Amino acid sequence: MGDVLFFAFIDPASDEAQGFYDELAAGYEDVRKNGADILVCTTRENGNEMFADAPFPVILWNDSLKTALGVNSGMIGDPEVPNTASWYTNGSFLSAWSSGADAKELAESAAAFAEMAKEFSSGSGADNGGIAAVMG
Repeated sequence: MGDVLFFAFIDPASDEAQGFYDELAAGYEDVRKNGADILVCTTRENGNEMFADAPFPVILWNDSLKTALGVNSGMIGDPEVPNTASWYTNGSFLSAWSSGADAKELAESAAAFAEMAKEFSSGSGADNGGIAAVMG
C-alpha cells in the first residue's frame, strides 16, 4: 500500500457498486500520475466478478481489517451506504467518507492529498497551522 490511498469499500451486491467501481477504474491512471493509489476492499465473499480485471488491488473485508480500522470500521457495511471511501494518508483517514466516486475529482483530490502527505512528511504541515484534521 502506498502512503496516499483512496481506500474504497464496495458491496458488490449493491445497486450502485458497478458505477462506483467504474469511476474508480476510469480515474485510476490519473490518480497514479498524481502521486496516489486506489485500494478497494470488497465487503462480501461472493459476487466479486466485477473486480476480476481491476487495475488496482482488491482485498476482502475481514475481522483483521475491521480491527485495524478501529472506530472507522463503523463506516463500512451500513446497508444505507453500501459503498464508501476516504483518503488514507500516512496512516490516517484524512477526508470525509464519500458514498460516490467521480474519476476527474479523484485525480484532482489525489494531487492535493499527495502534496499534503509531502508537507506532513517534511514537517511543514505542522508549521502550516494544521492543514487537515485527522478523521479517525
